Amino acid sequence: MPLRQREKIQEVLRKAHRIVPAAIILFWLAMMGALIYREALIPWMRAGVLPPRAMKMQDLWMGVYTAADRDALERVGFINARSLPDMRDGRSGLQLGVTARIEMSVLFRKTELVFTGRAWIDADHGLSDFDFSLRSGEYDMRIEGHVEDGMLRAVLHTAGESLPFDFPVSTDLLLGGDFGFSALEAPLLEPGQEIYVDAFDPTRMSVGKARIICTGEETIEIEGQPIDALVIETTLAGMTTRAWVNRDGEVLRADTPFGFILKKTTPEAAMKPVEPTEAASLVRAYAIQPTGITPRRGVGYLRANFSGVAMEHLPPDDEIQFRTPDGWVIIAPEPPNGDSDAPLSAEEQKEYLAGDPFITVDHERIRDAMRRAVGDATEPWQKAISIYEWVYENMRKTPLISVPTALDVLRTMEGDCNEHAVLFTALARAAGIPARVVIGIAWSEKLEAFGYHAWPEVHVGRWIPMDPTLGQPIADATHIKLFHGGIDQWARLLPFIGQLQIEVLEIR
Repeated sequence: MPLRQREKIQEVLRKAHRIVPAAIILFWLAMMGALIYREALIPWMRAGVLPPRAMKMQDLWMGVYTAADRDALERVGFINARSLPDMRDGRSGLQLGVTARIEMSVLFRKTELVFTGRAWIDADHGLSDFDFSLRSGEYDMRIEGHVEDGMLRAVLHTAGESLPFDFPVSTDLLLGGDFGFSALEAPLLEPGQEIYVDAFDPTRMSVGKARIICTGEETIEIEGQPIDALVIETTLAGMTTRAWVNRDGEVLRADTPFGFILKKTTPEAAMKPVEPTEAASLVRAYAIQPTGITPRRGVGYLRANFSGVAMEHLPPDDEIQFRTPDGWVIIAPEPPNGDSDAPLSAEEQKEYLAGDPFITVDHERIRDAMRRAVGDATEPWQKAISIYEWVYENMRKTPLISVPTALDVLRTMEGDCNEHAVLFTALARAAGIPARVVIGIAWSEKLEAFGYHAWPEVHVGRWIPMDPTLGQPIADATHIKLFHGGIDQWARLLPFIGQLQIEVLEIR
């Protein structure tokens, strides 16, 4: 199957059970490295500059915690990162390994996410190859790849399929990849020093520029002992993590946005059973409690004010969501009448009908399912409704933490908004209907708050939002779009988390 450019890779944000922000969990536990391993400190692996201290064996264990408040940490898992000096084909380098497990309760259901991986770092040429696997419930994803002639060549294995892809990378490529915890970090920075490096995340399949700066020195307490440490801030795609690192380059603690904290620990402490509570699920921690009028599911009109975020991050204007002098207005659109009010360009048609490793439009199993879902429907909107009904009625509404593909979802037929949106989008595109995944917020009666959510839009003369997770053939006016796009757009969600404030002025 031909693959699009990496910036076109469509992957939807994962939310746990209906409107739970598991996108945040996955974004930070997967994208920023092996379940947060990169959050501690991104290593500097420029060709030929592996520091001597890196060439030694390391076996580091970090506990992963959430913070209910400043003084109460709740353990939700562990990360074990290993580095072993080795020889390959007469060349020296490091064999790196990571094992991580995160356990959380998602609306009172225990969920587990397991990450394993390895990478080879050539002492003279940097990253050589890697192999990572991510598992949650019945979902499995594996990405293996290598660097060759300025290209990163990789294969995504999922749902019994192997999908190749590649894209150009800098010769200064670094993998977020020594996992942030071994001695293979940047040449030890002194206060005020900073560097910029290219960073690749195998779970995100893209390369970005990372800024690493040493902001000063502090004394912190680890296992009851005061330790002097350098404070290192790593910023990638708008995300900043603060880490405390000793003079040997070993990460002692890392604080991430959204409440995840990593602390050095022992293997025995790390491996103790985790008893996740509802507090650890981040369900309520990132729900947005509005002021003003209390919304309700099913409204056709909502007027609100948004604040707390920069002007450029305010929700976008379109036909059903727009700004007025009296606030933002969101309306549930009427069903399409067959006229083309806003036709797509040829380029847009191509983009929203195309397949990729996650939206596997051209796969025969997807096309078989599309034909079953569409049945006798012939008109685009009829097809969209038929696909909506098929997805809504056949998928089990199950909270998960995963990075699903349409093939994965079709195999398991379970999940929440992320799985529903991925499968619907693949089926709609396979049926010739332009479709895309929207990331935003929607009202949750259970939480009595807005929560981060994903749903599809289809273009049938104009864009129509549909929600096969919540059972709304046309999404109600509590669906507030923040942006649309694939995994390369995840960073755009971050400015909203913990910042977006909503005042509901009117509903009807």
